[in-house]
Amino acid sequence: MALTKAEFLAKIGERIKSERLARQLTQGALAQLIETHQSVVSRIEFGDQNLTIGTLFRVAAALNVNAAELLPKDSA
Repeated sequence: MALTKAEFLAKIGERIKSERLARQLTQGALAQLIETHQSVVSRIEFGDQNLTIGTLFRVAAALNVNAAELLPKDSA
């Protein structure tokens, strides 16, 4: 079954948070790397922030992962 938009964003946020924590980065540190505010990173991780492709790629680059790795596997 296809994910809702809210579920899709929440899963992306969970993956970003997991990758961030694995690298021992704070939300503030990730925010600096992607040139945004900590509150934006928080909203992304909770699935409350709609991501642009550009933001997704900046996050992926900051976490040193492929952007596709941040997308849910069951998004179809």
